[in-house]
Amino acid sequence: MVFDQPTALAGKVLSGLQWEFQNGQLTKYNAQSNLDSFKWLYENASGDRDRVADIAIGLNPRAELIGFFNDRVVHGTLSIGGNKGIGGTNETQFGHEETLRKPTLEVDGYTLVNNGKIQPRHRFSNINPPIFFYLVNAETELPLTDSSAGP
Repeated sequence: MVFDQPTALAGKVLSGLQWEFQNGQLTKYNAQSNLDSFKWLYENASGDRDRVADIAIGLNPRAELIGFFNDRVVHGTLSIGGNKGIGGTNETQFGHEETLRKPTLEVDGYTLVNNGKIQPRHRFSNINPPIFFYLVNAETELPLTDSSAGP
């Protein structure tokens, strides 16, 4: 996976970060520039630093990409590391998330996001068990336990 949105990290702009996963674990990483800013933090962490932590789908069309935490409300993110704060089991103090500008997300053969656009609910509302959504907007983060629930 190659992330196409630069992000600020450790006083530098990290660009073109690439992650390669096997069985839900990060096995390789590289970047076009400033890899050292990610590498130092990652290599000095312990615990489940290499595990997929969460996938966030951004829902705020008026938010702008700025290369920082705000990016998750625009297009969403893929994160590695700790996720206990959202009910996960990954034990680590490390966490890092990156953004894709026009992602496609498929779960069990259902396309939830296609080229950056969320697909109509009827296309994936019958998935059993229901998909856990971690919806992000400009003000709050709302965990939803099924695709028909509202904020």
